[in-house]
Amino acid sequence: MLSEATLRQDAATALPNFFAFLHEAPDILQATSGIALLLDLTGLRAINADGGTPAGDDHVGLLAAVLREITAASAPPAPRCYRLGGDEFLLFLPDADGGDAEWWTAHVNAALSALAHRRANGRSCPRVQGTAVPYPGPTGSVAELLASVYREIDTSRGSEANSIVPRLLNRIDETLSLLIEARLQAHTDVVSGLPNHRAAESALSAALKSPLTRNFSVLLVDGDDLRAYNALGYEAGNQMIRDLGRLLSERLREGDVLTRWLSGDEYLIILQGAGRRDALTIADRLCRHVARFTADWSIPITVSIGVASAPEDGHTVERLIQTVEIRATEAKRAGKDCVA
Repeated sequence: MLSEATLRQDAATALPNFFAFLHEAPDILQATSGIALLLDLTGLRAINADGGTPAGDDHVGLLAAVLREITAASAPPAPRCYRLGGDEFLLFLPDADGGDAEWWTAHVNAALSALAHRRANGRSCPRVQGTAVPYPGPTGSVAELLASVYREIDTSRGSEANSIVPRLLNRIDETLSLLIEARLQAHTDVVSGLPNHRAAESALSAALKSPLTRNFSVLLVDGDDLRAYNALGYEAGNQMIRDLGRLLSERLREGDVLTRWLSGDEYLIILQGAGRRDALTIADRLCRHVARFTADWSIPITVSIGVASAPEDGHTVERLIQTVEIRATEAKRAGKDCVA
């Protein structure tokens, strides 16, 4: 599961995100007064048009790196920086005035130029433009602050009036999309592309809590021959892991959940609505399927499978996992290519 800290951090830049801004800004307004400085990249639309979205993302990443570095090195009272979305970053500058905002904008541009020079690879140097509004401490609100910032942008750049609500909705949508992407990455195994052990534990927990789940079973599938493939090279081992996952998925029912477990060629499978007898039948079918369809591989493989069923083998995720791991070990000790 994503932690509260993760929900308030922008996965792409490691800076606090729009949700963090909404959560923390009221306290900042209560404790300080100063300037809110919104920085955004100039010409980002043209950059995306010329080099594609990766080019724009690269410029945003450079800006984020600069902001992380210079805010961390600032003397107290240190500014607080948030990525509101897209290429928009907002800094709270306590005890600052308009002159300070101009200095910060110039300072960020100088740092961007220096960073781009150090990473010289022929790409253009990004630049930012700044929009500053005062925030009046305890007498102001977050809504008033954002309204002031976007009104100033509209006025100074000739943007369309009444753009505040569309901007905010866009920022919320962008932040949610990034959080969904972060969750998917956190729950996906990078080698096999399957859900990983976090996703498996989450699915097990949901199955145990669901009033619709009368019983279900868990299979721990452990390949018997990964070491032989790793001897050919780790990429050969990784390919075997992917191919074995594909073979297992071919013999599962709709609604069953296939995940890669903790390491190597281990897979955890959740069989919805299957008692122990049905689970043993499915596990045996998987063993035969793997042995038959890998017979002509450079190194034929087999699998050993442990079976645990809820509720008789446990009422908690921890107990079910402990039981199925013990039984997978028993299958190995029984000679491999079998079910326990």
